Amino acid sequence: MKLPKLAIENHQFFNVIIVLLILYGVSSFITMPRSEDPQVSPPGSSIFVVYPGANPEDVEQLIVDPIEKVINELDDIYKLTSTSEDGLASIFVEFYTGSDPDEKYSDVVQKVNSIRDLLPEEIVQLEMFKWSITDVNIMQLALVSETSPYRELELEAERLEKMIKNQPGVKTVDIFACPEQQVQVAVNLEKIGLLNIPLNQILGAIQSANQNIPGGNLDIQTRRFNVLTSGSLQSIEDLKKTVVHAAGGQIITLENIADVEMVSKDINYHARVNGERAIFITLKQKENTNIFRILNNLDKYFDQFKQELPASIKLVKVYDQSESVSHRMRIFFTSLLQGLVLVGVVVFFAVGFRSSIIVMLVIPISIFIGIGLDDMSNFGIQQMTIAGLVIALGLLVDNAIVVTENTSRFIKMGHSSKDAAVLGTSQVGWAIVSATATTVLAFLPMLTMKNMTGDFIKSMPVTVVYTLTASLFLSLTLTPYMSSKFITLRDVQKESRIRKMLNRLIETRY
Repeated sequence: MKLPKLAIENHQFFNVIIVLLILYGVSSFITMPRSEDPQVSPPGSSIFVVYPGANPEDVEQLIVDPIEKVINELDDIYKLTSTSEDGLASIFVEFYTGSDPDEKYSDVVQKVNSIRDLLPEEIVQLEMFKWSITDVNIMQLALVSETSPYRELELEAERLEKMIKNQPGVKTVDIFACPEQQVQVAVNLEKIGLLNIPLNQILGAIQSANQNIPGGNLDIQTRRFNVLTSGSLQSIEDLKKTVVHAAGGQIITLENIADVEMVSKDINYHARVNGERAIFITLKQKENTNIFRILNNLDKYFDQFKQELPASIKLVKVYDQSESVSHRMRIFFTSLLQGLVLVGVVVFFAVGFRSSIIVMLVIPISIFIGIGLDDMSNFGIQQMTIAGLVIALGLLVDNAIVVTENTSRFIKMGHSSKDAAVLGTSQVGWAIVSATATTVLAFLPMLTMKNMTGDFIKSMPVTVVYTLTASLFLSLTLTPYMSSKFITLRDVQKESRIRKMLNRLIETRY
């Protein structure tokens, strides 16, 4: 093998390449997207149709069958399933891995819309969703108050939503557990009876006042003016001023015969935080963004919002996904530090101080090069990437240990440090290439999984392959060069007691 000799004789070139790879890896580590789960979008869609009063047989015949027929015309369908229940149809279509999720979703929407007029008119809701496993809440906040009305809590939540919804990395902001507001018109039946105003007349007046009707246009010589109607009602006051009756020169508005106010709909569920009444605000993260940067940027808006809240309302952080991501990162770096220390101690007693330093350097350098290659492959830092790094952590030092040990053996045989590094690495070069290749090949089947699971875990085997390949490259270039510079005859002749015991065991009983 000629690579070790080339690496030693042209060490300036190889060292520059390695330094650039390290710098790129460090830069990637700082700028890479961070999230809890891999940000993948499986190619699939769900269709839900609400058809009140229909039994499962009618739902299947009138809704499911027509939709399945047009959906089945699409290409690359992996699985098409449906369920029919009382008043509800659910259709799920999954496409083969590799299909464009956005394009397939658009095709599904187009096909369903093409037969919308053929479906029963009594359908009250038809919704289509694109599958996504990244639409999870990265933070959940709560506005807590036992005394403030729900309307006040909702207004404060909407004010917070306006502050943060357009910030970088924020995909959506949703408000939950807040009763929906509705306009209540409580008609005084005695008054309308005395005035002889039918209830249908009041209803018709409200509907007419709340319509947008084109007014046409008015031509004056060479100029044309658009005529605008009053349009829909904009406020409660507009509704109160609606004219419902006119007789004997007297105009009667809605406020003369009814109480008009905003009220909350019936509360279907209650939210509690530590036993206190609350409403929730949740945030979702955009793809390929860094969760830490998003939430660090939002902290200043949360602080400002807290200062402007009434004394009766408080903002509470219920859930923060960045804490989970940070915990996984700490586990990895703890494992990395433990690995460095354990490898250093074992190698120190086995092959000496300088050899242990050379071997230990391979671990962080390989990891940073692997992270840089992950970034080039559009993978971020998440639990699958971290799992791949942890798996690779125990495999990185094997090649470097073999190279340094064989180099030490050639130095004992009387060769110079440079010649020993070239001969020692060349002798075991193809052996460590074969050993690394067999390990890498063991992870390749995981890359060929053509389904949602394969897309989800793909970054793990890719990380292992990249990191082990980087370790192999370093063992054939950087390790022989450093061995030629730092391992001397004096170092290899000084054997510790543990090393002597190991040699005696190998030479006699092993």
